[in-house]
Amino acid sequence: MLEGWGFYSEGLASISAVLKQNKHNVSLLHLIKDISKEEFLLKIEKEKPDLIGFSFATTTFYRLSNYVKWIKMKFNIPIICGGYHPTLAPEEVLNIKEVDMVCIGEGEYPMLELCNKIEKKENYEYIDSLYVKTKDGIIKNKIRPLIENLDTLPFPDFGLFNFNNLIASKINTATIMISRGCLYNCSYCANHATRKLYPNSNKYTRTRSPENAIEYIKILLQHCGNEKITIKYIGFLDNNLSWPKEWSIKFLNLYLQEIHLPFSCNLRADTIDKELCGLLKKAGCFRVHIGVESGNKEIRFSILKRSMPDNVIKKAFDLFKNAKISSLAYNMVGLPYETPKAALDTIKLNALIKPTRSLAAIFCPFLFYCKVQASDILPLLYRPYPPLLY
Repeated sequence: MLEGWGFYSEGLASISAVLKQNKHNVSLLHLIKDISKEEFLLKIEKEKPDLIGFSFATTTFYRLSNYVKWIKMKFNIPIICGGYHPTLAPEEVLNIKEVDMVCIGEGEYPMLELCNKIEKKENYEYIDSLYVKTKDGIIKNKIRPLIENLDTLPFPDFGLFNFNNLIASKINTATIMISRGCLYNCSYCANHATRKLYPNSNKYTRTRSPENAIEYIKILLQHCGNEKITIKYIGFLDNNLSWPKEWSIKFLNLYLQEIHLPFSCNLRADTIDKELCGLLKKAGCFRVHIGVESGNKEIRFSILKRSMPDNVIKKAFDLFKNAKISSLAYNMVGLPYETPKAALDTIKLNALIKPTRSLAAIFCPFLFYCKVQASDILPLLYRPYPPLLY
């Protein structure tokens, strides 16, 4: 949460769409600034919900305890938590006395089943993908398979959010996600740990069909127009808009014909070639975001699990420079075993590839108080790696 600024959540909008499609009422209290106990409880009382859900990441987990305590002091309403932190650290979240349930992973159909059972006053302890707290302990239901065909989902409920309060709207941008998952296993990212949860983990990376994705964008733009919000740019939040290549080519050609707004996107350096770069430019791409992370090969390959040689990274940035597409390089500093010399390697690589802009985030590990997450997400913190020598 940033004071006064809000971010669109594709997951919440998708869950809301599925619930509304099945005749459930949904409302959102988007906490974009601190709120008093009195104001918070007044909003709950006004809505009179049968179920309250919280979605949050690790960086905002510390805020949860106050809100759930306030709720349980006045109301007898079940509370469920979802999102990355509850998915990867469910027991830590359930250690909070007032939390009743956690949803693991994709929430559309677990939430639909839960709402159906609450509406019918049926027992909801045995719903796949939910961990449910009972007087006898926690019931850990199996995780249901991933939704393999994203086209079967209704389009997100864009009306759930007040777009006037979103940070993207303030810069005339609509943020969009038309895929889920990631192919890769970078050690610092939650994706490879999340993938392991699902029985059909080989289907973790999925895209809407190009035609469905274009329809999604049209509906979002129509919604923004109805709300009198001027959208001049599209910001794709997908992990990698350049995979698979055949899909990207078809999608970008359709985008060129039917949308053609300037857009930015995330890409991987090793999935870009001259053909795709040219099509990105033609379709309206004005900026690409690419992870470099570390200029030190030992750290990049062995610690971060990013098997990407310097020349591959440089080639991608050269392609974008020649195409006159702005580039942003993501870097990390303060990595495990990073020496001053290794940090200097990152500076040198950025000087070599010459991105339009470079960002350097400070590495911050999250250690979860449960059995599996820490070793899955950050194996480098638990293995006796020898010091890197220079």
